[in-house]
Amino acid sequence: MSTLEPAMVAEDAKNGASAEKGTKRKDPKDFDYRALRFFVGVLAIALPILVRWFSSTPLTSVSGSYYTESRDVFVGTLFALSILLLAYHGHNPSKDAGTFAKLLTESRLSTVGAVAMLCVALYPTSCNGCPTASTAGVHYIAAIVVFGILAFFCFVPFRDQANKKKKDSPKARWRAYFYAICGVLIVVCSLGILVVIQQADPALKSSPIIYFLESGALWAFGWAWFVAAKVRFVGWFVTKDEAYDLWSDLDNHVPES
Repeated sequence: MSTLEPAMVAEDAKNGASAEKGTKRKDPKDFDYRALRFFVGVLAIALPILVRWFSSTPLTSVSGSYYTESRDVFVGTLFALSILLLAYHGHNPSKDAGTFAKLLTESRLSTVGAVAMLCVALYPTSCNGCPTASTAGVHYIAAIVVFGILAFFCFVPFRDQANKKKKDSPKARWRAYFYAICGVLIVVCSLGILVVIQQADPALKSSPIIYFLESGALWAFGWAWFVAAKVRFVGWFVTKDEAYDLWSDLDNHVPES
């Protein structure tokens, strides 16, 4: 028997004793869903700012950055968001939930949203002054699906979770209101984009109005997920007891040297 084996046996015995006592050790590979929400929110908020920053020409839309120096930023950020949405499973519906709620679970919706977001990144849009893109139809349909799902998250699962905690958390009511506002903003901005696209006025299409509408929808989406993460520095919406300590959780995922 090597000198390492007694130490290994002792460590196994220690871990077994801890398990018998009922202590539950968190697997460092587990990633909290609130951390996923946080990073989704940050990327969504940052996307319109980053594509504008790295583009040397004025943008008529966020999607139009595909044809500028910001192309890699645009596609890369959407790919990162897609990966995070694929990894996100959220909460499962309760046993007494209806058929509709059991069908449209957070996991399924986030998966569909992730695939649609990949289509937005891979199939370029058409814009004023851009090359004619035969894939623009796929881009528009995928964008509608993405914004529709993101609005649904604000109106249904996020609000439901906040409403269930109104008795325990005095700030849950504010979260529910905030999610509703974000959902309305996403819908209004999305409808505004559809209206502008249908207009024949070239001056309107060459203006940055679609960029601002897309940015508004993305920021509403991002802030909703940011608040849903319940990190400590959104104190207006979370109490000290329910605040999520993101940095401590991330420290648990840093491999030991």
